Parts: sequence; C-alpha cells; structure tokens
Amino acid sequence: MTEKNASDLKKIMHRLGFPERLDDMIDYYSSINYKDFSVWEFMEIERDRLRYELRFKTGNDDVCHLTDYTATLKNIHIPDVTIEGINAIDLDKRMEDVDRWTDEYYSGEYEKLSYEGYQQREEISKDTNDKVLHLSSLEGEGKDLAKLLLFKYWLDCNYEKII
Repeated sequence: MTEKNASDLKKIMHRLGFPERLDDMIDYYSSINYKDFSVWEFMEIERDRLRYELRFKTGNDDVCHLTDYTATLKNIHIPDVTIEGINAIDLDKRMEDVDRWTDEYYSGEYEKLSYEGYQQREEISKDTNDKVLHLSSLEGEGKDLAKLLLFKYWLDCNYEKII
C-alpha cells in the first residue's frame, strides 16, 4: 500500500464518521504490507457497546480498498449472582479490564507497562479466564452466565467450542 493509498483510505474512513484513532491501524498494516485485513473498534455509548469491523482488500489494481464494514450494538445485563464463590458482577468488571488490556496490547499501549505491571495483568487475565472456564463447565445458571459474559466481551472468539 502506498502512502497516498493509506491517506486516501483514512479520508474515506473520516468521511464515513470513523474516528481518527484508526489511522494508526491503517499505518500499521501499510508498514507490514498486508494486502487484506480487518480493523476492529469498540465504543461505549452509555450502557451500550458498539463494535464495528472494517474490512480492507487489495484489488487487482494493487490499491487497497475499504470493501465493507459491520456494526453491532449490544447492551447485555449481567445478573448480580454468585455461583460457587464467583460473583458475576465482579467477573464482569474483570472481563471488561481484560478486554480493554487486549485492545491496548494490539494498539501497542502495553509497551508503556513495567514488567511487574505486565505480569500482574497476565495473572489477572489467567484468573479471569479460569473462572469463566469453570462456570462454563457447570450446568444451568453457571454455563448460562459464562455464555453471556463470553458473548458480551469476546464475541469474536469461537466460544461455542469452549462451552
């Protein structure tokens, strides 16, 4: 992708109302010469969560084009229950943190963390994942809660295989 092509893509995205913070993703994929790629973005709107995916493809003309995008709006209420010592509201907050940290990791923000900070996030992420997996191994309310949390935060993962 040429610099002009990247600049043109950014202008198109801005005209469509996508935030300028996505420019860094275009620059990244341009720098590693990816031909086809997707960019994901999440936005919080009050209690709702907007997720969108922009898909880019390089045509026969060697020019990268924004081919299409999808947007998903969801507001998922997590019940205030405790199952086998796991409080759903606390787990919801931890999953929100892990989700944000994952976004920071892919955007390069993790580089600003100290080694200890990175290790702490790894431990919290593993513990959070273990709790969700434990809930998913239960029948009834535990499994339903795990599905709800996975759908809320990790829609892109193939969580049906986990549960």
